[in-house]
Amino acid sequence: MGFCSTSSISSPFHGPVIVDRMGFLQSTPRAGGPYLCSLPARTITAGPHYDADTVYQIEGYAAQVLRDLHLEYQGIRLVGRHSKVDPEPEQVTTVLVRMPNRPQPGSWYRATKEINQLLLRHHHHGISVELIETHLFNGIYCSPVESNHSIFPKWRNLAQEIVARCPNRHEWIGLDCFRYGTNPHRSSNPVTVIIRVRKTCESPFVRAARYVHGILAASGEAEVDVLFTKDGTKSFILNPTIPLEATTGSVYPGVSIGIHQSSADCSTLGGFVQLRFKDQKDWNTFALTCFHCVFPPEMHQGDSYLQSQDAKRGLKRWERHPLTVHDDPSFLDIAKRILRIDHPAPRDLKITIKSLTQSIKDMKDTSFYAAKAEIDKGEDGWLPDSVKGEYEAALKWIQQFEKERDIYSKMLKNGAYYLGHVVAGSGMHRTWLDGANRRVAVDWALIKIPSHRIDRQMHEDRVSGNKGFQYSKMPTNPPYHGGSFIDARDELKLYKSGRSTGMTTSAYHGLESVKLDRLKSKKGAGYDLVITWINTIATSDDSYSFAEGGDSGSWITRVDGKVFGILAGGDERLGTTYFCRINDVFDDIKDITGAAEVRIAPPPVS
Repeated sequence: MGFCSTSSISSPFHGPVIVDRMGFLQSTPRAGGPYLCSLPARTITAGPHYDADTVYQIEGYAAQVLRDLHLEYQGIRLVGRHSKVDPEPEQVTTVLVRMPNRPQPGSWYRATKEINQLLLRHHHHGISVELIETHLFNGIYCSPVESNHSIFPKWRNLAQEIVARCPNRHEWIGLDCFRYGTNPHRSSNPVTVIIRVRKTCESPFVRAARYVHGILAASGEAEVDVLFTKDGTKSFILNPTIPLEATTGSVYPGVSIGIHQSSADCSTLGGFVQLRFKDQKDWNTFALTCFHCVFPPEMHQGDSYLQSQDAKRGLKRWERHPLTVHDDPSFLDIAKRILRIDHPAPRDLKITIKSLTQSIKDMKDTSFYAAKAEIDKGEDGWLPDSVKGEYEAALKWIQQFEKERDIYSKMLKNGAYYLGHVVAGSGMHRTWLDGANRRVAVDWALIKIPSHRIDRQMHEDRVSGNKGFQYSKMPTNPPYHGGSFIDARDELKLYKSGRSTGMTTSAYHGLESVKLDRLKSKKGAGYDLVITWINTIATSDDSYSFAEGGDSGSWITRVDGKVFGILAGGDERLGTTYFCRINDVFDDIKDITGAAEVRIAPPPVS
C-alpha cells in the first residue's frame, strides 16, 4: 500500500504496483488476475471438478504462452488458492506459475493476460492466472533485528516521533520493526519499519512512506525500509482435536479450553497461579489464561444463555472494564453464571470423535470386508498369510480407535469437561502504565476450579502438572516457575505449549511493536492517539508457525520453564506473535484483586 527504500538490499516491495481495469496486477515479484489472493496464501488441490486430462490441457495452454514469449518458468500447476488473512468463501481456482528470481514485470503481466485469453477461448472460465517469483512463493520471512543494529537503541524514540509527526494517521493501527523479505537467509533481508493500517483502507500511502523514511534518514537510518500494509492481527482462537490424556479429569496446561454453552471457538489453558492476600497464610490456586479466551466474541453473543439483561449488562461492562472482586456483587454473580469454562472444550471432543470415526471408516475398506468375509467362513474360508496379517493389524487399530472414541464420548456425555468459572480478569481492552511509565497491554483471567477437578493435583500448597503439555518429544519439559521478564534479551529462545501447534520455539524480538489506541480527548470532541507497547515473537528459523489459531492463553517460557508471558494473538500477514509480559500481568492481578502476592504455582517437593 506504500513503500519507500534507499537501501542497498533488494526488497520484494520495490517498484510500482499497477492494477488494470480488468483486475490484472503488474508488480515486480508477481503478476496476474482477474482475481489474486492476498499474500500470504495457501495452495491446495484444484478440486474434483477438474479431471486429469483437463488439468493437463489447462497447464499446457499456460506453458504454450510462456514458450511463445520466451519466458523461463520453474513449475506450472492448476491449484486452489486461499488468502490466509480473511480467506475467501471458496478456493480461487488458479493457474499458478513459479518463475525464476529474475523479475520481468512487463513480460509477466503480458503472459498472464494471454494465458487468461487462451483459456477463455477454449471455454475454461472462472480461472485466474498467477505468475510469482519463487522466493515470494516460498514465503516472506519476518525475523528479529539484531541488537547490534544501529536502529535498536533508537527504536522507542523513533516510533514515538513517527506517531507524533506524521499527518493522516487516522487509518493507522500500529508499527513494527523487523527484518522482512523473501531471502531465506534471514539476516540478509532489509530492516523494515512496518506500519499496519485498517483492513478496510484503500488509500495509497506512498507519500506517507516517504515522510516516515525522511524521519528515519534524519536519525541516520536511511538504510531502513518503510512498508505500509493492511493489518493482520487477530486473537488466536480455533477448534482443534484433543489428546487422550485430557479425558482423565486432571487439568493440563497447554490443552484446550472453551466457553461453556458457547458456540465460540477454542483456545488454550495457560497454567496455575497462586494468590495470597494480606493477613492470610494459605495460597489460593487458580488457572490463568487470557480474558479474550473466556469472553464470548460479539458474533457469538446471540447464544441463548447470553440473552438475559444481566448477561448483556456484564458483557458490556467487561468490554472496557476489568472484572474485579471489589466490583458490584451483582457483576460477580453474572460472571459466575456466564463466564464458565470447559477443559477440554466439548467442541474439541466432538471434533476428535468425528476424526476417530472417519479413521475407523477409512480402515474398513473393501479389502478389509473381503478378508473379514473369508475369516467368518471358518474352515471353509481361505486367506493368504500376508492378507490375514494385514487384516489383523487393521482390526487392532480399529479396536484401539473405537476404545478411544468411547472414552471421549463418555466425557462428552457426562459433562466432566466443566472446569470452573472466572472470578477476576482484565476485561477485553485493558492497558496500564508499567514501572517505566509506558502504556502496556494486559490480558488475563483467573478461573476458580472446583475441588473435584483440582484436588488430585494439590500437594498442600503445591500443584503437580504445572507445565506445558508435551505434544512432541522435547529434550526437557520442566515445571513452570519464576514469572519475570526483567532479564529477557533479544534473540532469547522462547517456548510455548499450545493447543493448535503444540510445543514450538522461536526467538524473542527485542524491539517492541506499537499498537495505536484511540482514547477520547480530554480537550473536547475527537480522540487522542496513544501508544501501547506490545511484545512480539518473530517467525521461527524453521519457518514453522510459533503459534496459530487456538494457541491464545499459552504461557511463553524459557527452556528451563521460567515463565515470561501469556500468548495473546498475532499478525497472520507478518507471521508474528504477540504476548503480555508476565510481570505486567502479575502486577495487574494484584491491583485488581488486592492480593499481596502472586506466584507461579510451584511443583511438589520431590
